[in-house]
Amino acid sequence: MSFLSKIFTKKQETLPVTTDMEALKAAAEYLKGLPKDDCNTYPNYDNCIFDVLHSLPTDYEYPTHHRALEDKAIEDMTLSELATMYTFIERGERFCDGHIASFVQDGTLLKLVTRQIELLEEKK
Repeated sequence: MSFLSKIFTKKQETLPVTTDMEALKAAAEYLKGLPKDDCNTYPNYDNCIFDVLHSLPTDYEYPTHHRALEDKAIEDMTLSELATMYTFIERGERFCDGHIASFVQDGTLLKLVTRQIELLEEKK
């Protein structure tokens, strides 16, 4: 027996063993019943969401700027602050699947784009 096979054999022997077979069988039945296409999927966002998120320049200093916006009302935000929020929303998806979806579902993204439209119409 080689050195590596001795290590792996020893490690496997020290792993905890689940002896509750009924619980294991119940878990297997539960997993069999899960829809395969919903398991471990990533959010698939419509392109219109990215049109909004990319409508203003990227704020590369968004971590610092976002902290200052935590208590600011969306109705009082400027275009540069909206750019910070858009960058924060999009970049957050890299670390947490569904980050963008949370802003869509709670209406925040709609409020942000409504504010952006308001500001752009005022500039005309």
